[in-house]
Amino acid sequence: MDSNNIVMTGKMTASKREAIINTRRETMLRRKSQTPKVFELKVDKSHLSKKTQADLASMFREAKWIYNAMLGTGGYGGIVDYDTRKNVVSVMNKDKEFEERPIAVLSSQMKQSMRDRILKSIHTLSALKRKGFKVGRLKFKSDVQSIPLKKFGVTYDISGKYVRIQNIKQRLKVSGIDQFPKDANFDIANAVIIRKHGDYYVKVSVFIMNKPVVARPDKPDVGVDFGLKTQLTLSDGVKIEFKFPDNSRTRTLQRALARKTKGSANWFNTKQRLEKAYDIDNHRRADAGNKTLSYLSQNYNRVAVQDDCIKGWQAGRHGKAIHATAIGEIKRRLLQSPRTVKVDRFFASTKTCRVCEHENIIGLDERTFHCEKCGHTEDRDVHSARNMMIKAIIVPGESRDFKPAEIATYTPDALLVECKLRSVSQEAPSGREG
Repeated sequence: MDSNNIVMTGKMTASKREAIINTRRETMLRRKSQTPKVFELKVDKSHLSKKTQADLASMFREAKWIYNAMLGTGGYGGIVDYDTRKNVVSVMNKDKEFEERPIAVLSSQMKQSMRDRILKSIHTLSALKRKGFKVGRLKFKSDVQSIPLKKFGVTYDISGKYVRIQNIKQRLKVSGIDQFPKDANFDIANAVIIRKHGDYYVKVSVFIMNKPVVARPDKPDVGVDFGLKTQLTLSDGVKIEFKFPDNSRTRTLQRALARKTKGSANWFNTKQRLEKAYDIDNHRRADAGNKTLSYLSQNYNRVAVQDDCIKGWQAGRHGKAIHATAIGEIKRRLLQSPRTVKVDRFFASTKTCRVCEHENIIGLDERTFHCEKCGHTEDRDVHSARNMMIKAIIVPGESRDFKPAEIATYTPDALLVECKLRSVSQEAPSGREG
């Protein structure tokens, strides 16, 4: 980072300023050899006292007051100059009259984090506006669902199975601590406390030291083609399919929510139940994606992936089909892996014949590739996956024959059956077989 771009405020000696700049440079250099990850810890509500539950609810309520008060200061300068040490805030009540309310739980560091979040949002909107996008202003919130925590050891702390939050006297027992690396070779960057469908979560961002990539010559290389009918097709003939559309409970709760009076107690309760149902669907998709990535990692050395524009697929009226899968997340995580070789998205992997390199015309409804020049015929998706591996991994000019025996060697029947049975069993009504 350029030292000229670092803005220091307040009275500070030259030596202290230089020390801060050097520390930031060392941190940025260390981050180049680390991988960011986010771990979600769920707060065990059964261990919370009534006082702690009331304090947590007050903290999010006060965060809403502070957020709206900062927006109402009259512009960017008012937000920057907002005094986060004040323990009283002016709030508009139901009668649209302003009244002073005390800030008892939200700490000054949390207020500063809320202010930094607003300023970052303003900078983002300003950058989009300069690029020609039509943007509006930040709006007042009726509810705040997340509060950023900074200064590990001050605003929050993690010890064993407990998380301590500033101004909350009771330590919060959480589940999910076992996600952290056992060797403790990681840096904690920041955390966020979240209120989601009636429960509390603490999301911790960490930077983990990268492990050295060891070549595995005993494992074959593979090309991967993404699709909607078959989510992943590998160059050795393996096809991985998993689709998790919204279940019947989600649709029932959507209809029930539409019949409730917005803002009523029944409306809020139904909304929380609907959010939980959405989370279940998202976890099922994430589970299938994790199993797929684990299979690729355990059975192959290098993976050739084309940088497909998944967002463009959504624009082509395939948004619901993409939502029922996890191919976007799988592609993102594959592209971040050091074992992945990326193929340019403009490479015509489906149209180009891998035998004679003639570019053919093939429609979306044609599931079999047939070359007009040499007559080569092959499954459309398998042909595309093999084209990617030839383009990215195999040395140009080197020929490689994909034999049927090679295709039969790496068929992951366990993964296919596990994904399909998992979706059927979760959709089946209780007391009946899927």
